[in-house]
Amino acid sequence: MLQLKRNDLLIGFTISVLLSIFVNFALLMRKYEFETGNPGMGIQPPDRTMYYLLIWFFVFSFILFIVNSLMYKLGDKLFRRKEYKRVLVVCVTCISIAYGMFHLSPVLYTAIVVEWIPNSFMTEHLLVFLTVMLSSILIRLLGSKQQMKLEYEQLKTEKLQNSYNALMGQINPHFFFNSLNEFIISRNAIKDIDLWFGSRLSVNLTLPVPERIIISKTKTPIFKKWILREEE
Repeated sequence: MLQLKRNDLLIGFTISVLLSIFVNFALLMRKYEFETGNPGMGIQPPDRTMYYLLIWFFVFSFILFIVNSLMYKLGDKLFRRKEYKRVLVVCVTCISIAYGMFHLSPVLYTAIVVEWIPNSFMTEHLLVFLTVMLSSILIRLLGSKQQMKLEYEQLKTEKLQNSYNALMGQINPHFFFNSLNEFIISRNAIKDIDLWFGSRLSVNLTLPVPERIIISKTKTPIFKKWILREEE
């Protein structure tokens, strides 16, 4: 089942709000001029017209964004490793929906708003369509880059862990001990041992180390047995 993450919906909502305000900016400014008593050239737009256009372009861009995201996920399931087919599915679907909504807009406008007959707003629809398509591509590119970075860090961590496990497998536990903060201690390098907070031990070495070597409370009995065995 195709689902969108909450983050995707939030991004789509934000983009849709900004686009709706942007394409209706001239209408909003004209309304503001009439409200402040400084009318310029043109007719004062009715409130119902302004509210309708704000809501319509928000819905138009939000639907395009959602369809774009869902169709890309569907294309990813149907055409793995075939990017051009995924893009083709997204483009055909979005163009079809945008074309249908563009022709639906005058019908809804006539049914809701009767005071003022506007133009078809073809330029505004085209601008919104292109902006949604390009922003969706940009978001996917950034998401892919972030995913690749996370996968690289995960592989790097796994490689280090595998190397560490392989090294630990080759070390003879009779001569070495693994401390709390992952120091591998040699018996010959131990200078002395001090009691530490929480029933832990602090190990001082003959060599300088970047931080204090602590033996945890759970490992303390094992460490003591290891020391006594070494002294036998």
